[in-house]
Amino acid sequence: MRFKSFYIGLLLWVTVCEGFESYRLPNTTKPTHYDLFIDTNIHEGDLDYNGTVKIYIDILEDTKQIVLHSSRSTLVNVELKNSDLLNIPVIKYDTEIEKDFLIVHVASELKNGSSVVLEIDFVNSINRTDQKGFYRTSYTTDENVVKYAGLTQFQACDARSAFPCYDEPGIKTTFDVRITCGNDYHARANAGIASVTMLSDKKKLVKFKRSPKMQTYLLAFLVSDYAVKRDYANSTKRITVQSLARPSQADQLNYSVDAAVKLIDELQSYFDHPYELDKIDNVAIRNTDYSAGAMENWGLVTYLESYLLVGAASSESAKRDVVIVIAHEFAHQFFGNLLAPKWWSYLWLNEGFATFITVRPMTHYVETVPEIDRLFDSIAYAKSGSVLRMMLYVLGEQTFIKGLRHYIKKNQNSVVEPSDLYYSLQNATTEDQSLPTSLTIATVMESWANQPGAPVVTVERIADSNEFKFTQKRFYRTPSPPENNQTWWIPIFVYTNSSEGAYGDKPLFWIPQGTSAMTRKIPIEENDVFILNPGQLGYYRVNYDKATWNSLVETLESSPETLDSATRGQLIDDSMNLANAGILDHETSFKILDHLRNSTDFLPWKSAYRNILELDKMLAADNDALELLHQYIIQLSTKLFESYGMKERVGENTNDHDARLIAVDLSCRVGQQKCTDYAAVKKTNILDQRTHRLVIRSETEQRWYCNALRTARELEVELFQEALEMEEDSQARSYLINSLACVRDRVLLEQVMEYVAEQVGTNELYRFMGAAAEDSAVGMNTVIGFLTERRNQMDDFFSNTRAVERLISKLAEKIVDRTSADRLLMLAKVLRIAPDLEANLSGKLDEQIHWKERNVPLVRAALERYQP
Repeated sequence: MRFKSFYIGLLLWVTVCEGFESYRLPNTTKPTHYDLFIDTNIHEGDLDYNGTVKIYIDILEDTKQIVLHSSRSTLVNVELKNSDLLNIPVIKYDTEIEKDFLIVHVASELKNGSSVVLEIDFVNSINRTDQKGFYRTSYTTDENVVKYAGLTQFQACDARSAFPCYDEPGIKTTFDVRITCGNDYHARANAGIASVTMLSDKKKLVKFKRSPKMQTYLLAFLVSDYAVKRDYANSTKRITVQSLARPSQADQLNYSVDAAVKLIDELQSYFDHPYELDKIDNVAIRNTDYSAGAMENWGLVTYLESYLLVGAASSESAKRDVVIVIAHEFAHQFFGNLLAPKWWSYLWLNEGFATFITVRPMTHYVETVPEIDRLFDSIAYAKSGSVLRMMLYVLGEQTFIKGLRHYIKKNQNSVVEPSDLYYSLQNATTEDQSLPTSLTIATVMESWANQPGAPVVTVERIADSNEFKFTQKRFYRTPSPPENNQTWWIPIFVYTNSSEGAYGDKPLFWIPQGTSAMTRKIPIEENDVFILNPGQLGYYRVNYDKATWNSLVETLESSPETLDSATRGQLIDDSMNLANAGILDHETSFKILDHLRNSTDFLPWKSAYRNILELDKMLAADNDALELLHQYIIQLSTKLFESYGMKERVGENTNDHDARLIAVDLSCRVGQQKCTDYAAVKKTNILDQRTHRLVIRSETEQRWYCNALRTARELEVELFQEALEMEEDSQARSYLINSLACVRDRVLLEQVMEYVAEQVGTNELYRFMGAAAEDSAVGMNTVIGFLTERRNQMDDFFSNTRAVERLISKLAEKIVDRTSADRLLMLAKVLRIAPDLEANLSGKLDEQIHWKERNVPLVRAALERYQP
């Protein structure tokens, strides 16, 4: 092994350098290409590796130092050469540990406009448990042999932990990668294989084609003996599409290959741009060894096994979820890979999927690694996606897609800022005249991207006229919001019967930013149903005057089919959230919800389910109010449970499947007799299966077993633990873990948690704890106690800072009492989470406790009217 013994005479200064105030690299140098060599012996169970990286660098300013990133690697030799390949003396190299900087000092000044090659030999190891950088995963064969694989997870800032590099998203360059591995293993990287050379010692050298220009966080490689399934996509050019998994899961790869072929063809057509590489691999990683969920590495996408594998027993819903995740990661091959954000502040340009209430703007500046990690939240994936969806309806799909195609063609293989997107959308908008001439894309988008939160629009009809007053202000969950004068450019979508939907999916007019109130005449007839923002196309909540709310209640009582299911879901969600915020009375929100007694439509029930679970959580400290809620839900959900609860129906789709999950969970959670009786039968089945291995193969079965285990005894829990020990299928393991998280007996749950901590991987422990906290107050308090008591016994668990912070945030979601809040904040201090996150937690907990104090009496009063 070339670099495993140190050069005895090597003198290495390791100091903490002064003078770097920023966590950003200085811009005095820029890499133009990497040659990366990785020498592995993973096939022998040897988890150390040697490496050499050659970085071709342009000098942008006169300087005597080159600054890049490095962590975890032990540097063995550092050399610098000029463009003629003559040595440039390196007088020393040192590190600034806090910023992960490696500073190479040279004797003579490097001149602006010159080029150099920095060559670094290093040693490192994949034997790490934080599931970052270049790290290990493993499985055990039927012959009880442990087989290792090495994989990468570099987003956001962990390429530097695998090899020295310029590890920032605004730097794109090409990579030539070479990897050695055992003859019975194979290596994969972003680009396809250029050549394979057989070596001595039963090894081979795999050389890959040059990659496109890309950032270090998208670089990826895999060294494994995984099984491979292959097909080809053919719409624009022949693209090899492969899925890989450990050999025992090979029979579950076909579905993902078929989906991937269809998706890569469809995306190329939709964006009118070819996929840049000639291959794309999808790699399934054991759930125990992968915390990212999925990662869009260019040409080598990685997934949790449960997000990629589809077996014979997989439900239609599970298949749908696989397609959704693949589609998300393949979309990144264009948005994020082909064109990428200049800095993490613009992460929303990559992610963009939806949720509603937010605590920061879409564009938010960060520098440190923990700050960057916390940007991967609901705002990057959610608010931005909702705003982009709104803009699609504002402009019309044809104009919007035209703008996106221009954006891709103009900025391919470069780094982008929001202004680049705005420019391209504006080009299409001007051409198609899709906005009022007084508006620009930048003006509208910046009002949403550069400030936190979202608005509530209140509309009041002036007497019985056709004139309406529109008011905008920021929406807060708390009934006592701080003073705030934020405003947005808000597109107003309107539905009335008489307009026949003319302004239901394109704006009738805009409320300008800077305008808190305005009036507008809207043609409306006497018996019209009037809906603002139908289907929630715009990223805002809607409140009405009392008369309009009453009219909507009457419509839902007499003829709910007048309104489409998405709009009814919107009315439920808006009315419940407005009531909880002190803007609307709870009696009205329950009247809106109450129309579901006679409905089994999935979309309004999905909205109701989310809001009911929130009420169930918030009322947990008041037994009388909670019992009133449960009795009401039994009445509300009877038809849903009778339609969906017990058996699948012929010709069901995924919405039907998801409606069944809601029916089973809600009905059993609140004690509906038929549901609890059937759960008791499932509990009996657990004991009947003592002579067989317990297997759960569907989400519906998991929900039944979850409800069975809420009243479980120790023997039943032990049978589930035994099943978990034997289960290899990742999806089935998830079902078992989620079921065990439903145990409500505090002592039993602590025993289960102890078992999971000792016998199961840290990823599954995170998921178990999150599921237990999600399921009940007992679970939440048990998790807090467990973490507090075992802080010094679980180093591997607590080493993954990002996962721990996600878990702490999930625990905070369930807390509505001061005692539990104080316990969680004390745990946060012990764990030394970032001060800004701790402050956010404290504020959130105060808000939830205040919510309970204000709203529980009001909810109780509203529910009392529904009691027999």
